[in-house]
Amino acid sequence: MASIVFIHALSKEATQMLLDKEIFLYNLQNYIIISDPKITTNDVKHRIEKAVSQNKTILITSPAVQKIKTRKHLYDLFGKDNLVRTRIHYEPLHVLKERPSLKNVPFNEIYKMYVSAQAPMIGTDCSSVSISSNGLYEDEISYYSRTTALRAHNSPHHAETIPEHIDFVIHNVPGHLKTVARFHDLGKYVARQKAKLSDYDTFINHENVSAMYALVSHCSPRDVRIIQFHMMAHNLTPALVRRYHLEDIEEDLRVFAKADAGAKILPENKWSAKPVVIQKDEPQKYRVSEFLKHGF
Repeated sequence: MASIVFIHALSKEATQMLLDKEIFLYNLQNYIIISDPKITTNDVKHRIEKAVSQNKTILITSPAVQKIKTRKHLYDLFGKDNLVRTRIHYEPLHVLKERPSLKNVPFNEIYKMYVSAQAPMIGTDCSSVSISSNGLYEDEISYYSRTTALRAHNSPHHAETIPEHIDFVIHNVPGHLKTVARFHDLGKYVARQKAKLSDYDTFINHENVSAMYALVSHCSPRDVRIIQFHMMAHNLTPALVRRYHLEDIEEDLRVFAKADAGAKILPENKWSAKPVVIQKDEPQKYRVSEFLKHGF
């Protein structure tokens, strides 16, 4: 049985650190490194097949492995007969942009790379995950939400602030989904972008950032998966369930999507019907504001 290791890092410094750690911890002698940034998934497949036949360990650092789609494809092909692991190092965006290897890279490129990176999913794209971190996601949220304005959704779909929405969802979901609720939209602070055709903001890929926060906070693999797929859950089809192996969390995804969709105050404008006000008629045990100050 060969080992296939996805090296998941966004800077050259972190990538080299993970490679050195993997080689040292497992005393690797017989291994190959696949690092070409432009290599195709098909080429990766052929190189893995050759290395597996020689019982070599395969260390993959190519940027493609930062995406679920690529990891899942390779896991589906090789995971049954080989050990497929992910070693990941998390760096907050404001730390990442100071890396010497990224000094001459435009910030918008670093930003795009950061919000596009997707947390590994045990059971979906690998069999185990090793995590290290260079900074706390709480610091990142604090960094990007220092002003009241940045807490607002500025969206036709939400009159409430981001923390208020998270609190509403925490209040609405059953107990086993409260951790999912706490994390599911924390990525919005960083993922915020101005919409192209309006004055509103968009939060494309915020689920990627939120799932990464949950992963490095050592939330359960199940919770990380629900957070990663919580946007997809609003339009979940049997085909998507099969494609991403979501059968075991399908019911929770549907329950969470319903709670998420209802946990809002709609502004009175042409985009929405009459306001929907969430009645907070009982004390909320978990408040995001307290969590950001003190943790769980």
